[in-house]
Amino acid sequence: MHPHQPPTAPSWSALTGKRVLDLSRLQPGPYATSMLADRGADVIKIEDPAGGDPVRFTPGLFAALNRNKRSGTLDLREKHDRETFLRHLRSQV
Repeated sequence: MHPHQPPTAPSWSALTGKRVLDLSRLQPGPYATSMLADRGADVIKIEDPAGGDPVRFTPGLFAALNRNKRSGTLDLREKHDRETFLRHLRSQV
């Protein structure tokens, strides 16, 4: 199993080896990217360190919407964090 592959993902799919950076909040975006993660994409949820996703106040829903994703915080107003974000955009799984 690939180290970045979620345990519930199929062993291979059209999304295997694809990286998705998830900047979405609330429900529709996280739900859509969870579907991509379930199908083998390497999804990284990126939250603002100043507040993050408001759905965090509903832990069960947050866990369900963000399953099979890696996560981290980046302040995209900061040059170093923007460079990190762009590096992730260019990188392959």
